[in-house]
Amino acid sequence: MADVISAIQLTLNADLERLRTISQNLSNQGAPAYKRDQMIVEKFQAAYLSGAKLEPEFSLQKDFTQGAFKLTGNAMDIALDGEGFLMASSSDKTFFTRKGQMRLNPDGYLGLVTGERLLGRSGPIALNDADFVVQPDGSVVQDGVVLDKLAVVTFQHPEQLSYAGAGLFENPTKQAPTEATGAQVMQSYLEMSNVNTMEEIVRLVELTRHYQLSHNVLKAYDGSIDSAISTLGKF
Repeated sequence: MADVISAIQLTLNADLERLRTISQNLSNQGAPAYKRDQMIVEKFQAAYLSGAKLEPEFSLQKDFTQGAFKLTGNAMDIALDGEGFLMASSSDKTFFTRKGQMRLNPDGYLGLVTGERLLGRSGPIALNDADFVVQPDGSVVQDGVVLDKLAVVTFQHPEQLSYAGAGLFENPTKQAPTEATGAQVMQSYLEMSNVNTMEEIVRLVELTRHYQLSHNVLKAYDGSIDSAISTLGKF
């Protein structure tokens, strides 16, 4: 059977990783379109029961459930109601995001506040000025002319996207995106984070109790070993 102390230490390490995840979620609960992290601990029980060497197998996955919408009154804000991601580009990289905080870039193209160009179906979208309308189907209209339609895509396995920071995701596994047919674009709205503060606090309390219990078990086991060695030493 696998070493008991190693199993307990692995449990404590997993708890510390969960703590970091909860802290990350709570610190970003006010960030537009932030998707909460959830930690996955894999194969621990099976490895323990089989007597195999215990190795930490932690992985983080994003929870892509939709957050609540906030009316900002700012025409440079958009939100997606439904599954899908906006597409943006910077240099030779393509990003995917639900964080629809836009700006008119200095080069005259519609972009994100982080500087990336927002993409339409035909590529980057050039504007005359910041006075434009985004229709529910994603059409970008200026002076009565439809310039392009925002590229909104979905993935069969969004959990395989890699978080690049600032609400942006990359596609390292080269999944083929498909057009998001069910999403609607809401101008002057932002999607807020999907972090439920109370749920994260409850998880934090449960985690604290679990960590303390594991620590107590480790101390008790260590004490029993010391007692056994002491007893054997008397013979």
